[in-house]
Amino acid sequence: MLNSRRFSLMALASLALGLGLTIVALAQTGASTAVSGQSAEINSATNKSYYDVLAAGLKCRRPSEFAFVKSVATKVETGVLPRNLVDSTYFWARRQPPYPYIQFEFALKTRAKKLGISL
Repeated sequence: MLNSRRFSLMALASLALGLGLTIVALAQTGASTAVSGQSAEINSATNKSYYDVLAAGLKCRRPSEFAFVKSVATKVETGVLPRNLVDSTYFWARRQPPYPYIQFEFALKTRAKKLGISL
């Protein structure tokens, strides 16, 4: 009984480690684009603008959604809004099906308000 419990704890620990490495890899990928200072391009291989990546990834459908994402991208490019705040909210919202835009807008407005930034 003790050995099976130890095995299950080891399996759980290895699973957590695997998930942790995945999260770290995602964070490093986002950090590397944020550190590069290229706000116009999120990935040089695709040559898409930051706005295009946000709009496509958040599955924007309405003109008001595209307008909000455009204003967010502009504020990131001008330095008004921290890019890591937008990126972390973006990656969180992408895991919220079926339309991540709704959660993105609400969460970003809430988080920006805490920093004293109005969207």
